[in-house]
Amino acid sequence: PAAAARQATASARQLFDCYRESLDQLAVKCASADIYEAVRKLESTATAAVQTPRAIDSLERSDREESLSAWLDSIGVEDSWRVAPAFVDAGFDAISLERSVCAWPADVRELAIYRVASSIEMAQVLAQMTNSIQRIGDLVSAMKSYSFMDRASLAEFDLNQNLETTLTLFSFRFKKGVSLVKHYDASLPLITAHGGQLNQVWTNLIDNALDAMEEAGQRNGPLVLTISTRREIDDAIVEITDNGPGIPPDVQAKVFDPFFTTKAQGDGTGIGLDTVYRIVKQHKGEVRLKSSPAGTTFTVRLPLNATP
Repeated sequence: PAAAARQATASARQLFDCYRESLDQLAVKCASADIYEAVRKLESTATAAVQTPRAIDSLERSDREESLSAWLDSIGVEDSWRVAPAFVDAGFDAISLERSVCAWPADVRELAIYRVASSIEMAQVLAQMTNSIQRIGDLVSAMKSYSFMDRASLAEFDLNQNLETTLTLFSFRFKKGVSLVKHYDASLPLITAHGGQLNQVWTNLIDNALDAMEEAGQRNGPLVLTISTRREIDDAIVEITDNGPGIPPDVQAKVFDPFFTTKAQGDGTGIGLDTVYRIVKQHKGEVRLKSSPAGTTFTVRLPLNATP
């Protein structure tokens, strides 16, 4: 996020210079206030459209950009390949853009097209910067909650929020074709535990699930990680399920053994699930494994009122 924000800032400076220059030139060239206001209206419409972009597939995007570029070339707009993608992002095609600018004088029309394209790109850069800043804030907050820096290690906390904190740190992994499904029991009471230690439990289980699915690909259909919580009498139950290839029966009995791993050399230490087992036991709970070729579920049971 920080690198994206720095890159976005640099791009914003360049675009702002271009935007300011086109604004000055446009004010001089426009023959009437009506045309100038029409340009500003098109700019406003286009920049608003990119705030809620419509998803289009790569083939449709390519066709639109090619068609727009060809039309821009036909009216003498230089570097049409540069401005065409911006108008596609704003939802324009050759017909709608021609309808918007056809009544303007040629010299005003070309400058206005550059101006609006720069405005679109600047709006996108600003949105990217805002998103990057938000992501940085989320990660900092998640890391703070993850390590419980602002409270004693033993505390009363929301188990659902504890899981959400861990999932924030894995957000980049869910951009690789894995869907996340959550079924949280909102009525689950607070639990007293070492929050930082439980974060390690969820981290290891989620990381293993994502690794298993990514290595196997879509053998069992679209990749889905499901996380659910519920209450059973005086216990809180957390289930983490993946639809990866499953764990072979002869391996299942060994997965909690220290230094045992099925990952390639250098990819795993063999202490992740051992850590899970020890932390859950320390909390007077239990962890169980259920696996088949259709997927794997780890079930963690934690007493609601047992202090580690």
